[in-house]
Amino acid sequence: MKKLLYFVLTAALLFGCKKDDNGTPCPVSDATLPTSSAENPIPAGSAVTIQGSGFTAGSEIWLRALTKATDDVQATVTGHTSTSITFTAPTTVSGEQSIILKQDGGE
Repeated sequence: MKKLLYFVLTAALLFGCKKDDNGTPCPVSDATLPTSSAENPIPAGSAVTIQGSGFTAGSEIWLRALTKATDDVQATVTGHTSTSITFTAPTTVSGEQSIILKQDGGE
């Protein structure tokens, strides 16, 4: 059976900050995530694109289980522009996941 995952936090929560955890301004703004839910999850192995402004070649996408029972998993970024980033949904995770953007030394 294929593992399925879904993102439960909205882009406003994940990318809508004025400052990151280090107190520096967030590098990405106006981010929108694809819709997913327990009833309509994103299949593992599928391409996922996040739209926004400010992505760079150094942008990384990580997934964090809401239960925090496991370590964060880095997704494979398959493409990026300054206004979007595309990654492959990892096959090693399932269930509710937070999406973490790591860029320019911040998270």
